[in-house]
Amino acid sequence: MANEVAALAHANLKPLQQTENILEYQMDLSKKAVLIQWLNKLNPHLVIESLSDLREGEQFIALLNKIKATSYDVNTKKERFEIIQKFIEDKYDYKLVEQVNFDKDNELDFAKIAVLVLAAGVKGGPQEEFMKAALSLNEQSQLEIMSILKQALNLPLYNFQLDNLFTHKCLEIFDSENNEHSEMPCHDTSWSSDKSAIHSNYEIKEKNMLLKKLDHELEYERHHCFELECNLKVNKKIISSKDDKIQELNNQIRDLKKLQDQLDDYHNLKDEYDKLEATATRKWLILHRTWKGIKKLRIRCLALKYLL
Repeated sequence: MANEVAALAHANLKPLQQTENILEYQMDLSKKAVLIQWLNKLNPHLVIESLSDLREGEQFIALLNKIKATSYDVNTKKERFEIIQKFIEDKYDYKLVEQVNFDKDNELDFAKIAVLVLAAGVKGGPQEEFMKAALSLNEQSQLEIMSILKQALNLPLYNFQLDNLFTHKCLEIFDSENNEHSEMPCHDTSWSSDKSAIHSNYEIKEKNMLLKKLDHELEYERHHCFELECNLKVNKKIISSKDDKIQELNNQIRDLKKLQDQLDDYHNLKDEYDKLEATATRKWLILHRTWKGIKKLRIRCLALKYLL
């Protein structure tokens, strides 16, 4: 770095003693842009144009609603950021949390909050929704997101500096003689990662997501098969019960048929009895008339006998 400053001073023919070196941090514009795009994909009803639009905390609450599958009913900015801070404190180590100023309205702190909440979403239940939104962006944006997640999810906490995710260092050269400023970018080797390695990580992540999706589908199919087996067992019991009922009804029908046969026999016997009774009645009437005739003849015979 000293050599670069000396070269710059020599090129401008100004002694190094007349310059002041001031090291400043500037936000990485590409990561800033990709965060905005990712948030807008996840919250299309709360579109933002800059990270400063996150100052009210509504987008963060919308993300927490997705992660925790709940609905926070809060109306003030203070309440929202209290909920956001509590969520981050529960999820992350205090060394990480203390790097975020929840009371300061600046884009860097909003970016820190955003990446911590997004990383929690990627690691949590709604992972598919968060990654689907990321994968809907262009390839360069996807690589930027993979770069952010690679550091946010894989680095040990004691080595993890949130500032390094979103900023790059610039050396500001102040010329005390002419009262002029110039900036020289300082190369941060932590950000010069190999693109092919990032792309490979992206492909691995995508394949892992596909495997997880297939695992979920397989688990769903297993659960569905289990439900079908349970339903089959229940239906078998119902069918068996209905078979028993049918058998019982068949037995009742058989008994009723026997009763019907007996009833038919009874009616047949009754018809025969009625016929015999009618025949007997006719014969009795004939006999009764014959007996009356005989009785009359006897009376007449007796009368004739007395007359003679």
